[in-house]
Amino acid sequence: MISNVWEFYVPPEHVERFEALNGKNGEWAKFFGESPGHRGTNLLKRNRLIELKSGKIVKYVSYDRWDSKEAFGKHILEDIPRYLELDHENRGLVKTAHHLGLLEFVED
Repeated sequence: MISNVWEFYVPPEHVERFEALNGKNGEWAKFFGESPGHRGTNLLKRNRLIELKSGKIVKYVSYDRWDSKEAFGKHILEDIPRYLELDHENRGLVKTAHHLGLLEFVED
């Protein structure tokens, strides 16, 4: 199992729409949920604003769980236009986004 992990910095005025798009029941989760290889979407939020020279932001980390890298890649390729549409909207809401990677779960 793998997780696709992102870190986002979002201005306060975009928080509501960002959460609707990226939350557990948001548009990304619905899009990914169409794939049998998707195991869930989660959104984590820092509980206070961060002060930057350029203004205040809210920090988020999102992660989607997948059966495999192949399942993730296959789903994206099946509907590239929808993926790009969601990505474009997301980019308009965030100040900064960092892809932390496709990370593998450590088995005990």
